[in-house]
Formats: sequence, structure tokens, C-alpha cells
Amino acid sequence: MAQALRRVPRRSACYVEFLDASVPALLVAMVEAGGEVPIAAIQASAWEQVADTYGYDDDDAAERSHVDWLVDAIVSQLADLGAAERDTQDVRLTDLGFALAGAIAIGEDGLD
Repeated sequence: MAQALRRVPRRSACYVEFLDASVPALLVAMVEAGGEVPIAAIQASAWEQVADTYGYDDDDAAERSHVDWLVDAIVSQLADLGAAERDTQDVRLTDLGFALAGAIAIGEDGLD
């Protein structure tokens, strides 16, 4: 994300860390969805969270496009780490991705 952050306009930088911090929840949600999720669904969910949290209008196409780009960068990093694979429309967890999600879920259960 550091490279992506350098290209982020100052106005939008507030939600870069927010999205980056949501990766553990994304991995767990992907397991709950069977391990494969359309990239469009991840982008829509991220946009909804950003718009709600930071007060953007739902129809702000410029910010939505930026969030989509950031989600693509996050998915690319997961693929680079070997935790996910991506084709043009879907993201699939690898065995490593499932293991990471399991560890995250166990850690979250321990916090309750």
C-alpha cells in the first residue's frame, strides 16, 4: 500500500489506511462466502464503507473510482503474497489465504 499511498490525492488519503486495515475482515468474509468473491462485490462493499464512514455521496463517481483502484491494489498485494488469486472478475483465496483467515478468526474470537 505504500506505493499506492504515494499516488493518492491528499483529499482521499484519509481512507487509504481505513481500507488497508479492513483486509483481515475481507479475508474472513471471503471464507464465509466460500473462498471466492467477485471483485465488483469487494469494490462495492469497500465503497459503501468509505462513503458511510467519511461522508461521501453514494454517487461520487470520482471517489468511487479511486476506492475501486485501491481495492485492486489491495487484491494485487494479496496475490503477490500468495494469499489470493485473481482473474478478471473474481478473487479466490489460496490455501495460504484460508490459513490466514483462520488465524484471524481465531484471534478475533480470543478478543471477545
